[in-house]
Amino acid sequence: PPGGGRLVPLTPHLKPYRNASDKHYLRSYAMSAEATLRPLLAKYIREEDSLNTAFAEPTTDLFSLGFDSMGAFALLDDLAAEGSAVEFTELVENPTVEFLTSRIA
Repeated sequence: PPGGGRLVPLTPHLKPYRNASDKHYLRSYAMSAEATLRPLLAKYIREEDSLNTAFAEPTTDLFSLGFDSMGAFALLDDLAAEGSAVEFTELVENPTVEFLTSRIA
């Protein structure tokens, strides 16, 4: 691979990275996941300040920011359309941007 090193999984979904010190690649992956998630989540957390908080503090519980179960089901459908499978129970157990970005394919 470019930059040398062997590919190893980043997530259970086999997102590769070159080696543990390749922070640029990891940062670009995280930014890509956030770029995918933000417009989807914006449909279900309508308050701009709350949406900003969700991404600025990615371990914040989304339900505390106005996200609800109907939005959760709709978001999961949106994520599935993007190629990311997340179960409702997984989201309810860990309703954070951090969790969702880790699951985006």
